[in-house]
Amino acid sequence: MKNSRIELKIGESAIDEIFKQIIKERVRQNVKWGEQNHPIVSSLKEWNNNLPILVEYDICNEERAKFLCNWNSANKTLTWGHIIVEELAEALCAKTVEEQRKELIETAACCIAAIESLDRNGK
Repeated sequence: MKNSRIELKIGESAIDEIFKQIIKERVRQNVKWGEQNHPIVSSLKEWNNNLPILVEYDICNEERAKFLCNWNSANKTLTWGHIIVEELAEALCAKTVEEQRKELIETAACCIAAIESLDRNGK
């Protein structure tokens, strides 16, 4: 990692603009669809292992997603796509609501970091 110091500039224009756009999109979704209360995945109690969840959503398992992140990082080909899929796989495979929430927060944070990267670098 080049720069281990991460600066979140809350209250400054770049991240504020991202959150404004996210809020605007959430308002648009609520206007279009109303309040939605879908489960994150089918009932956690229904699954004995993560394979059915991963097959249903056509997402690689946590181990594969982590391997791909590590391999691509080592080969300097890591993308936000690798990172976000790895975080989402962790969220979908979480065993408790608390774990799901934690992993979804991490997924959202990675999505915001990807948007920041797009805004900075255009790629």
